[in-house]
Amino acid sequence: MKRQPKRIQRKRTKGWRLPKGAICVSRPSRFGNPFNWHRFGRRKAKSLFRRLVTHRMFCPEMERYGGFAAVIALCSTRTWILAHLHELRDHDLCCWCRLDAACHADVLLELANKEMP
Repeated sequence: MKRQPKRIQRKRTKGWRLPKGAICVSRPSRFGNPFNWHRFGRRKAKSLFRRLVTHRMFCPEMERYGGFAAVIALCSTRTWILAHLHELRDHDLCCWCRLDAACHADVLLELANKEMP
C-alpha cells in the first residue's frame, strides 16, 4: 500500500532541513497562495485559492483583488499551477502554516493526488 503524502510545517530551528522528496509550496514559491492570509485570514485565503485553481473564480471577482493586473496575474498563476500540479503527486508538501491551521497546501495535496478516472 502506497503512503499518503502529507503536509509538513517548515521551521526556522537550527538544524531543520526539508525532508528528502518534500516540495516547498510556501510563498514566494511558484505554488504559493497568491491570497495573503494576513489580509484575508487563513480559511478565506485557502478558500480563495481552492476557487482559483478549480476554475470557480472568474474575472469580475479576480478584478476586485487588484484590478485588471490582478486578473492577469491570477489567471497566469492558475495556469502555471495546473500545468505543474502533476509534479506534486506522491510528494509531501511543506509550508509555514501550522499543521492545525487552514493551508493552501492541503488543496494542492488533494488535487495532485486525486485518483484519475
